[in-house]
Amino acid sequence: MNAICRGAQDLPAAAPLKSVGYVLPQFPVLTETFVGVEMRAMQRLGHQVTPISLSYPQQDGQPRDEALAAGALYVGDCSRRQGWFTWLKNLRGWGPSARFALGQDGIRARSLLLQAAQVAALAQHRGCRHLHAHFALHSAAVAIAAARLIGVSCSFVGHGFDVYVSPADLRLKLSCADFSVAVCGDMERLFRSLAGGGAGIINIPCGVELDRLPYQHGLGARGRLLFVGRLTEKKGLKHLLEALAAMPSAERLSLDIVGEGPLSSVLREQVASLGLQEQVSFLGGREAEWISAAMTRYHALVAPFCEAPNGDRDTGPLVLKEAMAVGLPVVTTRFMGAAEIVRPDCGFLAAPGDSQSLACALQHLLDTSDRALQKMVLNARRRVVAEYSSVRQARLLSLAIQEL
Repeated sequence: MNAICRGAQDLPAAAPLKSVGYVLPQFPVLTETFVGVEMRAMQRLGHQVTPISLSYPQQDGQPRDEALAAGALYVGDCSRRQGWFTWLKNLRGWGPSARFALGQDGIRARSLLLQAAQVAALAQHRGCRHLHAHFALHSAAVAIAAARLIGVSCSFVGHGFDVYVSPADLRLKLSCADFSVAVCGDMERLFRSLAGGGAGIINIPCGVELDRLPYQHGLGARGRLLFVGRLTEKKGLKHLLEALAAMPSAERLSLDIVGEGPLSSVLREQVASLGLQEQVSFLGGREAEWISAAMTRYHALVAPFCEAPNGDRDTGPLVLKEAMAVGLPVVTTRFMGAAEIVRPDCGFLAAPGDSQSLACALQHLLDTSDRALQKMVLNARRRVVAEYSSVRQARLLSLAIQEL
């Protein structure tokens, strides 16, 4: 993988781009915008992309995922008979596929082999020459077993809970996939420590679509903050509310919370107990287009990421990159991927899980002049363009696939 730092434009001109099947737990999903972003970028490079979903969608997805969803294949549409027939047609793949299925513990071997055969049937139908899974759990196991059955290459991406909360056979998957993708430096180091020297490990941060995130030269309303994300412990909203309550009432910032999740009622109760009803508004879930358009109306995006009690964490949050792309100041924590994305000249950083440190960062935001903020957001935009565009992400992934 030494050539991974080159761009996809360095690929041999004669090498046809492989058709890629994306093995996903569910597609589309409203909150997993990174999946659609990556697939569209791969399409722009010239790859044929097929989403292969292990289950039917349980909710509406993002409107910009509709074209991808129209071409998606679903395991439920492939009968068990078709799956086992595909198994019988690929005798040479029996050994590698069965060895992986029997060596893992996360899924009953017979169930894994059947679902892998169904995915293999769908992949062969679309002419996929590489299977790429998001999340290191069920989808990665199915992708590896299916790829070994039909003799194509495979890879998977780790994200958060699948790596840090409930990893399943992660060491085995790292050794059996052709390569694995970490989305931040901390995860890359973990993967390498688990896999040893033989496995292919690549650090490819999730990218953003710069063409839909134009840079805005003006600053939004002072004193008005935006939070975007699922209402879960790892997002650090508890600490953000405590930080707001600790500020002098005359200087207290207002906060709009965009998102839904299991802590919704708990956070509303906390807002009431802290007397923040006039400052804090819960806006519910919003589509990506609404968020990107609304960002420029705010003073800053606040993303106080931390480690949840169960170990869950955000590893390379897109929301930070999106805010930095449009020119919205960001306040976040020195935690995992957030600390890699936001350098001190690009935003305001606090200690994770520390409401007092977060209150100081918010006060620093208030004390910073518009001129200094303009310089900061320009630095942030340049950083996103250089390091976190979906084009760069797709080029790195494409090159890794093509070199197999």
